[in-house]
Amino acid sequence: METQATETTKSTISDAPARLLQAARKLFAEKGVAATSIRELAQEAGVNVAAVNYHFGDKEQLYLETLRFCYRTCGVLNERGNQILQQAIEEGTQEAAVAGIRDYIWELMHALFFSEDARLQAKLMFREMSDPTPALEVIVREFVVPKRELLCKLIAQANPDLGHDKNLTLYAASIMGQVLYYRTSLPVFLRLFETNEMTPELAERIANHIAGFTLAALANNKYHSNEHSQA
Repeated sequence: METQATETTKSTISDAPARLLQAARKLFAEKGVAATSIRELAQEAGVNVAAVNYHFGDKEQLYLETLRFCYRTCGVLNERGNQILQQAIEEGTQEAAVAGIRDYIWELMHALFFSEDARLQAKLMFREMSDPTPALEVIVREFVVPKRELLCKLIAQANPDLGHDKNLTLYAASIMGQVLYYRTSLPVFLRLFETNEMTPELAERIANHIAGFTLAALANNKYHSNEHSQA
């Protein structure tokens, strides 16, 4: 009995950081950082109040680690997205780049709507974007910038004429922005399409539309802002 109690205690101690991250993701998404107390976090996680400082230093550091956790577990924003983009870049053809952009858009749609805890993940990310904290600088540096650089390479590969275009970042942002629109404006979008929920079939239709719309624009040399500015 004594051994079993000891093992349970060890398990509880080692499990505390994971439980705190799960609790923090929920509370920070629903209430925000400022409105969430350390006591609430500890109560939700089922740990001692001192566990927050012991494992993370303070509430702000816990929030940063929660955002990191959120981005790491949202596959397309980390490993899966890198795999898609890197594979297309390694193949080196325009066809591979076009396919990579299409795949990336679909995977991002899936991550935002159908991955585990997708709603909670998205709510936490968008809360940070709409009311940024010092953690945003770290998240942008560690997750957004590397993905932006890969996506820019893929866009230039899909249309070699864009290789030195100074607005590659805008093209990449346009792809991301189109996808994110459907997550942030979901209640309006569902009413416009007279449906009650986002389904995999509808998400695939949207992904195909975004990919087709974007790739057509990228293929149109007259669209380039550099050429507009010279006109």
